[in-house]
Amino acid sequence: MAGRDTEIAAAPADGEQPLPAGTVIDGRYRLIAQIAAGGMGRVYEAEHMFLRRRIALKLLRGGQGSAEAAARMVQEATLAGQVPHPAIVRVFDCADLGAGRVYVAMELLRGETLELALQRPGRAAQILPWLADVARGLAAAHRVGVVHRDVKPANILLACDGPAGEGVQAKLLDFGVAKLLPGAAGSGGVQTEAGAVLGTPYYLAPEQARGAALDGRADLYGLGVILYEVLTGELPFVGESFMAILAQHLNTPPLDPRQAAPGRAIPDGVALLAMRLLAKDPQARPPSGDAVAEAIAALLTTEGAALERLVTGRRGDELAEGTGAGTVRVAVDGLAEGTGVGTVRVVVDGLAEGTGVGNGARAVGVGARARRARLAVAVLG
Repeated sequence: MAGRDTEIAAAPADGEQPLPAGTVIDGRYRLIAQIAAGGMGRVYEAEHMFLRRRIALKLLRGGQGSAEAAARMVQEATLAGQVPHPAIVRVFDCADLGAGRVYVAMELLRGETLELALQRPGRAAQILPWLADVARGLAAAHRVGVVHRDVKPANILLACDGPAGEGVQAKLLDFGVAKLLPGAAGSGGVQTEAGAVLGTPYYLAPEQARGAALDGRADLYGLGVILYEVLTGELPFVGESFMAILAQHLNTPPLDPRQAAPGRAIPDGVALLAMRLLAKDPQARPPSGDAVAEAIAALLTTEGAALERLVTGRRGDELAEGTGAGTVRVAVDGLAEGTGVGTVRVVVDGLAEGTGVGNGARAVGVGARARRARLAVAVLG
């Protein structure tokens, strides 16, 4: 071990500063550089000291994470590790170093999020295969009883295999709020309050919004919101508060993409697929992620020329900012600490019929530009 390396076997106190290059975590991972930082932790590029493998090391901040946050990070590694699929980020290792300090070692990926890619002009024919990748990854997760619960562009990385950016593989990230369904192997995990909601409100399935029982079709609804964004450049539902958005998911039919963006010449088949995915009733959605991937493949054949001409990208200045930024924990009695990147937690006593507003819950208003960058809701259950 190099003399300048700092060995950390337990709970390092990095405070507000990133750990320096050369810091050794758990006797085997040497940090190279920080990649990203959030309210609860940091992600570093690191190297396994013995295998000489470069990895990404996600490290919860010591002394700042609650026991629940630490447990959720372990659960994230456990659940993602149960889904061996090219479209799911690979997890190699996880350990609790004590004092709420947890790390997860995962594959090091190069690329950008789909959220960033959608902020500039593109071609639907290029983006739809990435959504098919994610659909297949979701199918693999659902087969082992894992529901992601936070499918959104900020959680999809377009990983580049080649030096020139060729060979893009879409990867679904962040299983921090995923749920293992009852009866699945290893079910149990982190328990959440009944009637709470976890996810990001723009991509939240109606059954999530009401705190009902979920299966994989809730994730397909989120994928449908993304497809709608790709086609129209807009979200199907927006509002000045998370409760206003939840109410629309519960009660308001989405505007047909062909009507929402008439100037884009959206082909009929792909518009109808988006509407099926956004059905309020889970039974009316496609039955599986594999079925969605097959539908996309068929559309790329039958509507390929039109999809090649269909230019994607954000529409409207108020949509210039991303949807995945900002992590807040919201309860009916005020704000608490963050729980995870791009996730907000809201505890409600029940949804008022016909409104989607929690009884006694306080809606949090946000400005037009900031609402996509800052508004997120965690619906637990």
